[in-house]
Amino acid sequence: MTGTSLSCRFGLFTATATAPNWLSTELPQIAQIFSAASNGDIQLDTSQLLTIPRVSSGGANAFELQEALESITNNAATAGPASNIGVIFTDTFAPRPDLFGLMFDPGPGFDGLPDTDSIPREGCAVFLDAVKARRQGTAPQEPGIFADPVEAESFFTTVHELGHVFNLWHSQLSDNYMWSSAQQKFAPQSQAGFSKTHREFLAQCSTSSSVRPGGLPFGSRDSLGPTDTDLENAPARFKALKLSIRITDEEFFPFQPVELEIDVKLVGKDIHSLGIPDVIDPGYDSFDIFIEEPDGQRRTLRSARRYCHNGTMRRITRRQAFHRDISVFGDADGFFFRRSGPHKIWATLRFKRGRQLVSNVVDLEILERADAPRQFTSLAPVLSRPDVARFLYHRFAPSGSTAVQLVEAATPRFSRSSAKLAKELHYTLGRFYTAHSSRADKATRQTELKKTARHHFDKALAGEHLSAHRRRIAENILTTKI
Repeated sequence: MTGTSLSCRFGLFTATATAPNWLSTELPQIAQIFSAASNGDIQLDTSQLLTIPRVSSGGANAFELQEALESITNNAATAGPASNIGVIFTDTFAPRPDLFGLMFDPGPGFDGLPDTDSIPREGCAVFLDAVKARRQGTAPQEPGIFADPVEAESFFTTVHELGHVFNLWHSQLSDNYMWSSAQQKFAPQSQAGFSKTHREFLAQCSTSSSVRPGGLPFGSRDSLGPTDTDLENAPARFKALKLSIRITDEEFFPFQPVELEIDVKLVGKDIHSLGIPDVIDPGYDSFDIFIEEPDGQRRTLRSARRYCHNGTMRRITRRQAFHRDISVFGDADGFFFRRSGPHKIWATLRFKRGRQLVSNVVDLEILERADAPRQFTSLAPVLSRPDVARFLYHRFAPSGSTAVQLVEAATPRFSRSSAKLAKELHYTLGRFYTAHSSRADKATRQTELKKTARHHFDKALAGEHLSAHRRRIAENILTTKI
């Protein structure tokens, strides 16, 4: 059997976290685990342990993780099976500091209009400070090669996230590497393995793009693994919840940055407080954003990141609803909207046993050049650039980025034809400068960046065009951070 030979490269991208001791001794064990589970069909070269320069401290964001992954895999930016995969070890994930790990795609390249050349399932990340915060000082729950529960968890999480790179799904079996250990008090050691179904799936890596990294997107498994089934209505006690969505603009070009605002609130009279899983993000299996295209075709927004729920619950009360926004102009494939014409968009939140909560449906219109030629001519040269689209998607870019300079220069001009768009761009620039101010080494530079961030937030807040949720965030940042 020839099998699939892959280079699995491990990258240390840490500022303060201590690298696990097992990285110097147990990397061959990871190769053996996947070789045995796949009946020899997956052959990993785990010999490369690399250091990735880190210019800032604290949690890493999605943009930085993607840059770090690309720096160690060096895969060609073309569709098809990946030759190299990677594991990034870093401190924490800035947007969700309690995550143990996540699997992520390299991220949308936005190379063209639209872009569909993103290569899925090339790597994952393990967050060492998050593991340490939960496991340090706890007692190992079972014997194994690791006496230290922090070492045991970081090893288990590495294998778990690599399982997702090979498109494996979660298991309810506590002795399975695809068990969600973050929801439990310990990580399995001595008896950890993969289920018979998982092993049969992995054994087809050399013949199926469902398994091979760089093949089909996560969750697309043909007939080899589980797929979504017909869903029932939400459980009775969750019928007191209402899931609502709004979009920041109902007519826009595919390259315009638009956000979907998500609200979850209590509407029933008998329930005053309710805990729900903290999974309202398309990176979780339980939450989906759907669109219906002009011809009736339906598809979901494909997140570039896949999260494993760690059991955290979010409390919804009559006085405290849940609010957030999600960028929907892009997903893991690039620009999300690929056809002009009328579309519909809605969201679903799934619970156990296949039940779900469904949002309202929002109608929107995707414009083409002929619909507004002057506006297209004004916006497209800047907003359809791959580097600009990536900056607007992440609200982050390296300091001194050309994309940021282009957006900053164009925003006053855009304000004359689209005040709403200009407000959104000022908001994004405010977030960018705030992030970099917190990373500046010198006090004078930090003060300068905060002043620029405040300028953009003030511009964004002037008038009534900024969405209510973003207005709250901007006001909070002005009050507490700058």
